[in-house]
Amino acid sequence: SLQFLAGTTKQEGDYIVYLSNHESSRYGILNHDIFKKKIWRNVIYEAVEKEDDKFYHKMSFIIFDQSLQKTAELAFDSSQYSDSGFATPNGFYLKLAEQQSDDFEGYVRAVF
Repeated sequence: SLQFLAGTTKQEGDYIVYLSNHESSRYGILNHDIFKKKIWRNVIYEAVEKEDDKFYHKMSFIIFDQSLQKTAELAFDSSQYSDSGFATPNGFYLKLAEQQSDDFEGYVRAVF
C-alpha cells in the first residue's frame, strides 16, 4: 500500500521553499512500450535503511495494457535495478544498479 506523507516548508531569504518527504510513496516514470503496446508505471513505496547506513527504495513497475488495465507488477528495490528503462522489440530493459565496471553497463530484460 502507498503511504503519502506531508512535506515541510522552510524560509530561505525572501522565499518559502517546499521540502518533500523522501520517505513518502510516489509515482515515478511512465514508459510507453510501442512494441508490446504496454505502459510501464514506476511506483516508489518506501525508503528503507540497510545495515551499512545506506538507503534504498522499495519499488515496482506496474504494467498496463492500452486500455489501462493492470496486467502485471514487477517488484524490486533500488539496490537491484534503476527506476527507469527502455523498450525494444525483444522486451523491456532495466538497468542494473550494481555495475561490474565503468566500461560496460548491465541490463536485465523483462518480457510481458
